[in-house]
Amino acid sequence: MEVKRYAYYLFTALLWFAAFSALSAYLSMNGVSLPWVKHLDGGYQVDLVPALVFGGFVGLLVAHAGRLLSQRSGNPTYYYAGPLVAIVVISLTVLLLYGGACGYCKKVVCSPNPVKECGIDVRLSWTLFKIKCVCAALVARLLAFL
Repeated sequence: MEVKRYAYYLFTALLWFAAFSALSAYLSMNGVSLPWVKHLDGGYQVDLVPALVFGGFVGLLVAHAGRLLSQRSGNPTYYYAGPLVAIVVISLTVLLLYGGACGYCKKVVCSPNPVKECGIDVRLSWTLFKIKCVCAALVARLLAFL
């Protein structure tokens, strides 16, 4: 029983760490200056230690509260609420990051050319969010004909 509880706490803390990292990158993309986020040329790097401490702490609190509420009320829904809310937060934030990256490509990187491809690149790192922009060379070709 103890192993299950520790696995639940660890799983929830890791999910909230990922949510905290993604939210931090999104807030930085929208102009909020956070001391644990570095602005790189092609994206944002969230510092691992503060993200792990803050996100993990929130995850542990949510896991503990969910476990206590499920025991007291006899309703197991509270037990699963912490991880599920973290998954929803991560999903929505990644969608917002994707939309923000496409807007950034359109207004900053590719202007006046249209955007051919845009998005974010997270890969295996939960703390590195790179913006991917591929611009179409429509305007450059039209100007070359003139």
